[in-house]
Amino acid sequence: MQSDTLRGTFITDGTAPGDGSAAAGTYNLTGFSVYESAFPDIEVGSIGDNTYAFGFQPAYQIIWDGAAVTGFYRSSGLVTNGFSIDNGPGDAGARVFFNIDYQSADTLTSGGLRIFDANVTPTLFPQPASGECPRSAGSSASSDSPADVLEQYGRSMDESCRDGWGPSWAQWPHDRSGGWVCTRTLFYDSGTASWLVR
Repeated sequence: MQSDTLRGTFITDGTAPGDGSAAAGTYNLTGFSVYESAFPDIEVGSIGDNTYAFGFQPAYQIIWDGAAVTGFYRSSGLVTNGFSIDNGPGDAGARVFFNIDYQSADTLTSGGLRIFDANVTPTLFPQPASGECPRSAGSSASSDSPADVLEQYGRSMDESCRDGWGPSWAQWPHDRSGGWVCTRTLFYDSGTASWLVR
């Protein structure tokens, strides 16, 4: 989720082949976060820290054709072209809408004012430690070997990490005031031409 004023990430299951692509298929949404926002009603945070929750049109799977998102599956099993995520409980915050070719957000308070609108098509790729997409973050690695990729997701202090992930603390959660995370480092193995966990 990349624009000049709102940046965030969907986390899915699946394994990238290591060349920056993602194979065609249906990917389960396992998380969502906003790491940069110019809008007070669209907070920095994630589903993991309860800042966000699936909204009134929940979708739990992304349909990817190998080059673009072509649809979403809702929790009911129906195919849809979009869904929403709510920012916070009650009527505070925002409802962020996602479609295959645009993103928008309305306030949840009286009248539902439009506060964000962008023609953006979601893309799939590994997320580096910087939180920026690889196409904009740059890399100091040589062209022969991609830089290691640090992956993290937020958690509560008592929450266990998934297999292959280790507990840690990072500065980026909670509007960069810091918080507990689960972390792992991926490295590119040129011998097998794949990404492996370090």
